[in-house]
Amino acid sequence: MSHTIPIRIYYEDTDAGAIAYHASFIRFCERGRSEFLRHIGFTNSSLTKELGTFFRGPAFGSGLPEARASG
Repeated sequence: MSHTIPIRIYYEDTDAGAIAYHASFIRFCERGRSEFLRHIGFTNSSLTKELGTFFRGPAFGSGLPEARASG
């Protein structure tokens, strides 16, 4: 299954040479993921409830956050 969405590149996403910043691609991928979930009938909040995920707190630079999964 594939899903395609248009992503407009704004000036704020680029450097002086009009090249998109590497970090901008993370936002682009997240938009694509969110739109794909919406396309197949999920929302981020419904998926979070279904999977039983939760937010413990923010991540900080030089931090070492953990992600745990169990079945």
